[in-house]
Parts: sequence; structure tokens; C-alpha cells
Amino acid sequence: MVILARIASETAPAARITSSPVMTPAAQMPALSRSAVLAHFAAGDMLDQLVEEAVRMTNNNHDAVAYSRFFAHLMRDLYEAGRLQLSAARDALRSLVERHRDRLGNRGRALVDEALSYHTLDYRGATRQFGAACHVDMAGPLVIHILLHTEGFREANRVNILASGDNCGRAVMLGAIAGALYGVGGEHGIPEQWIERTTLLERLRGTDGGRLLLGSVPAETGREAIASRSSR
Repeated sequence: MVILARIASETAPAARITSSPVMTPAAQMPALSRSAVLAHFAAGDMLDQLVEEAVRMTNNNHDAVAYSRFFAHLMRDLYEAGRLQLSAARDALRSLVERHRDRLGNRGRALVDEALSYHTLDYRGATRQFGAACHVDMAGPLVIHILLHTEGFREANRVNILASGDNCGRAVMLGAIAGALYGVGGEHGIPEQWIERTTLLERLRGTDGGRLLLGSVPAETGREAIASRSSR
């Protein structure tokens, strides 16, 4: 609760942020970038509140909020489920998407249902169908399609790159979900050599948020930091 209070105290109420000079009305994937972190600390109505406040600081848009909440609740449920058996991962994700789809608007629900209707991987066809740009109604359903028809963090990210368009924006959602589904290491998890080659983790520990999430023990390697989080 101390962590939640700290997050809430540092987040301006949505009603007070509508005149932010950096705010955009766009419903784009970067709006979802706080959801996975907030879902680590909050649940239920508190999670909905924190997500909306965080999103509206930069993306004052109902669709951006809806997709961010949808994503946050997927992540929260995955965190609570813990490490899944490989054979159960995609079925579990499908079940969670079906559970939380009603958090989206009518158009979002219809597009997610269309993404759920694919029986095999067709990232080229799905990209043509949903769109390749960063709008949440394009990227969100495409991410779901890719994740439901790939097996592992590496494969999901490679298919996302091949799908072209705003693969970086899609990776905000895709990478977090794939990481939660498949963990670290092994054939299907986040490749340990990718973690070891990054310099980002130590830089993040130099920020308040990074220390909150990753800790500040210098001797801890990037691999150990992420592995410890994925095992909780």
C-alpha cells in the first residue's frame, strides 16, 4: 500500500491534466507504456484509476484509456498466474483476452473478436486487415493475433518486426505480454544474451522509478534482475 500511495501521490488527477502542454488527443500505442508497470503494483478499481490518470497526462483519449486498461488487466492476471506451462500459455492468453474484451469500446471489441477468429498465423493478412500504424485499433488486435499464433518471446518479436509498420509501438504491448507468458531464458523465454548485452538496466537504476522496480544493488546483473521479477 505504501507503493500504491506513492504512485497515486505522484500522479495528477485526470480532471486536472487536460491542459498539459505535452498532451495529445491521439489514441496511439505509446499511451499503453505505463500499464505493465502499474499492473505490477495495483489491481481492480485502483488499477483502472491509476491507468487513466497516467494515460490522460499524455493521451487524453477514451480509446487510449480503454486499451491501456485492457492491457493492464491482462498483465495483472498474468502476474498473478505466475509462470505458465508452455502448452497452456496461448490458451491462457486467449481466455484473458475474452475475459477483458468488454473493457474496450464497441469498435475495439469487434476488432479483438476478429483477431481471435484467426486459426493460424497470417501476420501479412492481419496487418492488411487491421492496419500497420500506431493507432490502438490497428496495433492492439494485430498484437493479439501475433501472440496467439507464435510460441515464445523471440518468435513473437520477430514476427512483429516482419509485420512492418509501427512494430516499435506494438512492442510496448507485445513484449510485455510475451515476457510475462514465457519468462526468461530457455528456448521460449526472453533470451538471456539479449539481457546481458543491454546497458539500459543500469541506467534505469539511476532513476526513482527504476530503483523502485529493479532495486539498486550494483552487483545484480541484468539477467538476475529480470529473472527475479519474472519468478514472482
